[in-house]
Amino acid sequence: MVSSIVNDFAAGMLTRGPDIHGRISLPIDTVPRQLSGALDHRIVVLKKFVIDCDSVVFGGHHIDNRALCDALHNNPDHFSPFRESAPTRTNMRSGGGPFAPDNVRTLAGVFSALVSRGITFGTEFSRRGRSLFTSPDDFRAACRDTGRRDPQYFCNPSAYGRYNPRRSTSFVDDYWKLLQIHRWPALDDAGLIPFMVCFRFFKPANKKSRFPEIGDLTAYLLTADYIYAGVVAKPTLEEMGTIIHIINKGAVKALETVGLLSTRLTTQGGNRVTSTVEECTEAFRRSHDLVASSAPEQRRAAVGLDYIVTENTLCKFSRALSCGLISLE
Repeated sequence: MVSSIVNDFAAGMLTRGPDIHGRISLPIDTVPRQLSGALDHRIVVLKKFVIDCDSVVFGGHHIDNRALCDALHNNPDHFSPFRESAPTRTNMRSGGGPFAPDNVRTLAGVFSALVSRGITFGTEFSRRGRSLFTSPDDFRAACRDTGRRDPQYFCNPSAYGRYNPRRSTSFVDDYWKLLQIHRWPALDDAGLIPFMVCFRFFKPANKKSRFPEIGDLTAYLLTADYIYAGVVAKPTLEEMGTIIHIINKGAVKALETVGLLSTRLTTQGGNRVTSTVEECTEAFRRSHDLVASSAPEQRRAAVGLDYIVTENTLCKFSRALSCGLISLE
């Protein structure tokens, strides 16, 4: 009974009476005492998710949860909270890749970064193939050199979760042409590019995507890639709250699920209203403390459990739940 009520709370189904929006969910600070224990349990599940993933990814251990263990072994790009240790990112950060010091501030580098995030991410090609391309023709030559003909070897329509039929290798020509029009700031600036400046280069505010299939989420992922490459400044807590608010996907869902973020308003039409930037920022701050404290102390220094890792952990937690790899029960 309590579990059912908590699920309704996390889904925004509990109300205090109608207003102009139809229904209002309970603020997290007014969670009924009877539900607080169940929500505390959900935080324990999140912390155990971090501990289990650490044990498998870095310790090489087997855990009781065989489904999660197999997922981390078979598809770490899709399920591991530790983004920089996943195979696609490992290949992208290699000596000859777009984020290598000699390439990271070049046209070929940013073109290849777009290709990685917009086309090849999560494929065998992204894990094993060449990752730096000097032109669209060079990318096509790299594909031909593999001897493979299966389109999904080079482009995974479900790279970020949902199947996206628009995702295509043909975007290479668009990316190259658009980079001749919109100049990548790092070509001219040897210093650190502000976090939001980079994000808005890849996805301008209140406009359609500048580059095909590079929306808010992918623009953020690219920006994070460049943070680790030493080109973009690390985000502040407030900037991370803003990003989570803008993307409004896996991280927000995880924060609501564990009760760190108030569930959103549900309109009479059934739509969910976005939480405020301030709410997202405070919830993310609390989640960062939880995630950081869950990992072994030596791992915090080795991996660098920063805001980027926390956001990725929240997204992977939501995905693991939706795929039935972990349970809130």
